[in-house]
Amino acid sequence: MTAMHTTRAGANRLQDETWDLLCEAGARVRYKKGQEIFQEGETGDSLFLVTSGLVRIVLYSAGGKGSIVSFLGPREIIGEVGCITGAPRTATVECAENVEGHLVSQAELFRVLGRSEAAVRDLLTMLCHRLRRTDGAFQRVSALSMKGRLAGALLALAEQYGEDHGDGTLVRLAVTQSDIGAFSGLSRENTSRILSGWRKAGLIAFAADKRSIILNDPDALAEIADFDW
Repeated sequence: MTAMHTTRAGANRLQDETWDLLCEAGARVRYKKGQEIFQEGETGDSLFLVTSGLVRIVLYSAGGKGSIVSFLGPREIIGEVGCITGAPRTATVECAENVEGHLVSQAELFRVLGRSEAAVRDLLTMLCHRLRRTDGAFQRVSALSMKGRLAGALLALAEQYGEDHGDGTLVRLAVTQSDIGAFSGLSRENTSRILSGWRKAGLIAFAADKRSIILNDPDALAEIADFDW
């Protein structure tokens, strides 16, 4: 099987020491499912560290249609670029479920970075990996095939949040088929139709908890997506 079964998105997350420093510098906050943490266009004056729950990063068109760029969960950082630059937010951050974490102001972030060279290196490394992941998202959405987009989206979620499940990968996320469709650049109807076909073919399965999807044959999905994982 491919390496994605044994490697996960650890490089996209901060080291323990940096994470702890930032958490200590921030205020603990809670958000309910559906609430916005950051809104596109507002001034970036803070960042958010997710300790529990799941958020989605959404770009809205002028007509109000949302496209999900990524999902982020525990031990991931949100809004760091806007916090560093002070520039307007480039996307909206919404809670896909109840979320807890730490809100860190720009002043506190700079205080931590000014005292820890290791934290600076750590944050730069994470930003580079985040950029690479974003490039992959744009590559996926620009794919010509609807099936290719959807397969790439499932593999991206498996790479970020998957865990070994026999010969396949279990993706345990509180996302709906509409969310997966928005992440793939597809309508809910097309998403449901393709997923149903893959389920009948044995490529995927839906777990009993209704919150998880099992990729029974990630290699076959990789061929559909034409991704080199």
